[in-house]
Amino acid sequence: ASPRSAVDAAVAAQRTLELPVRMGLATGDAQLREGDYFGAVLNRAARVMTAGHGGQILLAESTAVLLTGVDLLDLGPRRLRDLPTPVGLFQVRAEGLRTDFPPLRALDASPGNLRPTVTSFIGRESEVAEVQAGVKAHRLVTLTGVGGVGKTRLALEVAARLADEFPDGVWFFDLAAVADPAAVPDAVAAVLGIIQQPGKSVADSVAAALEGRVRLLVIDNCEHVVDNVAELVESIMANSATDTILATSREGLGVNEERLWRVPSLDVDAGIESAAVNLFVDRAHSVVSDFSLAQPGEADAVVEICRRLDGIPL
Repeated sequence: ASPRSAVDAAVAAQRTLELPVRMGLATGDAQLREGDYFGAVLNRAARVMTAGHGGQILLAESTAVLLTGVDLLDLGPRRLRDLPTPVGLFQVRAEGLRTDFPPLRALDASPGNLRPTVTSFIGRESEVAEVQAGVKAHRLVTLTGVGGVGKTRLALEVAARLADEFPDGVWFFDLAAVADPAAVPDAVAAVLGIIQQPGKSVADSVAAALEGRVRLLVIDNCEHVVDNVAELVESIMANSATDTILATSREGLGVNEERLWRVPSLDVDAGIESAAVNLFVDRAHSVVSDFSLAQPGEADAVVEICRRLDGIPL
């Protein structure tokens, strides 16, 4: 009759059965015909169940948001067969039930929301190596620099190269569109599929859900909400010793253990062979496919443009 009664029934069944049974719960509209239920939510519940292992009770987010007083382990959003969008999954924890299970049987080869970049990465190989080393050595690294210098692109490149070292995924959060500083925890929670827990703030709920995970959190465009990001980061770091954070901001977050890394402009000194000119040409090709520096004076003009723009040829 209710999501809570369904969870109670599943827990009671797991305790009584002597077989390792998978169980999946989802909430939505269904039709009762001739003593059986029909509807899309049945398929969703079946897919949720299929992602689990014997003895495991999994909930779709549609059920989890309606529950109170149930101990849930947030497993994050996962792509399931035949479902067009990722589904937030939660594991029920209760006395007498097994708690440790292998990774979910989802379509995701690896968790996280990092997607392949659509632009080429030019120059900065030495910077990538330095930032990678910094992320491996410190729990919080913040890339700083003027707007447009390439902080985001550098962070994404570093994150992609380190993805295999974070079994619980690399997660990217773009805060550029967050106008209300108080909404920072909500924006992060929405990406991770984390629900506010009873008696806890959203920030504390995020921090609690991340405990014990090995994730890389890439928090982008922090400068206009820096104080609120700092509060959230401090809460995460206080609750979890296994999460690593790579932030980008025009200024540092001012958090203990933070390591600042200033992103320099691209080199222009090498003229037509410089990284700044190569970036200009690469981006120009995306607008004018036959763009080249073959005409007299064009190379000198592009070098001068890059120099006047301090190596940031946007």
